[in-house]
Amino acid sequence: MKKWSEEDFDLLHPEDLEGKFHRVLGLSWDPRGDYISLDVNSLLEFIQHKKNTKRFLLMAAGRIFDPLGLITPFTIRFKCLFQEIWQKKLAWDEELPPDISEAWEKWCAEIPQITNIRVPRYVLHFSEIEEVSGEIHAFSDASAKAYGAVVYMKTQIGNRVSVNFVASKTRELHL
Repeated sequence: MKKWSEEDFDLLHPEDLEGKFHRVLGLSWDPRGDYISLDVNSLLEFIQHKKNTKRFLLMAAGRIFDPLGLITPFTIRFKCLFQEIWQKKLAWDEELPPDISEAWEKWCAEIPQITNIRVPRYVLHFSEIEEVSGEIHAFSDASAKAYGAVVYMKTQIGNRVSVNFVASKTRELHL
């Protein structure tokens, strides 16, 4: 490990905390707020080239890393869009049809909003003094194009209840 961080902020130097995000498993972690977020700067820079081809869209998809499924409602729309491109049997460098190009541009316009998604790093709160109970809640849904599931952890410590995101997964239906 090249970098260390500590949950007790008194042990860290102030310059270690000011506006700095740490990279953890490809995600951004803010030790001050103790939350995880996605870094989409690479994707935003890449889509500035504005090439509307199947090859370009697939290259853009390679710049999305979301192991926890923080943005699966967003990425599943891209997967379904790419499936439409595949069904139309477009060549790799052929210009996208207007309907798909419009959907792609709408999707790209929403990318900056991803930076607003922040999820607490922790899932469970433990306390040696109080009784702790936990429940796992899973939800799923499906449509004609895709299906997905999400899991949350509900923790109750005394009278306090917290619900935290654990993970989500989506899949598009096969052609």
